[in-house]
Amino acid sequence: MWKLNKKIRLLEYKFKKNLWADLLWLYKTNFKWQWMEFAELREYAYWDPIKHVDWKTTARTWKMQTRIYEEERDLNVLFLLDISDNMEFTSAKKTKKDISQEVFYSLAYSAIANNDNIWSLFYDDKWFLEFLNFKKWVSQIYKIIEKWDENTKINNKNKKSNYTLDAFKKISDLKLKRNLIFVLTTDTSIKNSNILRLVWEENEIIYINIFDYFENNLEIPWIDLKNIELNLWINNSILDIDLTNKTKILEYKQIRNKKIWDYKIFLEKNKVSYLKIDNIDNSYNKLLEFFSRR
Repeated sequence: MWKLNKKIRLLEYKFKKNLWADLLWLYKTNFKWQWMEFAELREYAYWDPIKHVDWKTTARTWKMQTRIYEEERDLNVLFLLDISDNMEFTSAKKTKKDISQEVFYSLAYSAIANNDNIWSLFYDDKWFLEFLNFKKWVSQIYKIIEKWDENTKINNKNKKSNYTLDAFKKISDLKLKRNLIFVLTTDTSIKNSNILRLVWEENEIIYINIFDYFENNLEIPWIDLKNIELNLWINNSILDIDLTNKTKILEYKQIRNKKIWDYKIFLEKNKVSYLKIDNIDNSYNKLLEFFSRR
């Protein structure tokens, strides 16, 4: 418990003050789906969605009018949390799990401050699934992080691919509605549009890919790796890497970057928002930039 308290204190020291100043209200503006209530009519502005134009009022007044909506609060914010062994990989001071917990804390604290419920589903590549039901207390954040650390100690050799897709299948089976779903994972294997559609039709999904900078670039900015050879686990496969071969490294980076880009495009075509964060990034700044663009 002491280690958990130390981790929470560190997260609060790093993020809590800024959350109140920046991310809190940006987060609120992005619940844009079925849980909107009509607020008022006003004259159309060029940035307004055309689908919100009130054509009957426009025809009656001879001025283009648009309908303004406000968000219903008390939403359920679901976190799909990848606890696979791959999340423990690091070439720097922070593992992918550390970054994932930073992201979770920032988003969960914002949700609680907005009077939303938070809950979580832990999943990995060994069919392990566990729910923590929704609550709107700060203590729920601590409980989820504590359970997170407990679950990552589980070890099983029966790994499988497409494990994030299985988590979405679980969500689909539950027939969830009006949830904002954050997916925090290193997985890039979802290829099934039908399952995604079943989930996003009634919910909003934000997919946050957590990576180690080295696994995407085969370099660490502050370390000379030219004389090092190693084996690297990526997506449950071992790669033999010769870091002295610049041609192979460049080829690897191109293939890797294309894969991530194609995955981003695939998700966005299926109405899933996408954010990529490396473990050398400032996770808070990446979130702030992401929500500012939406």
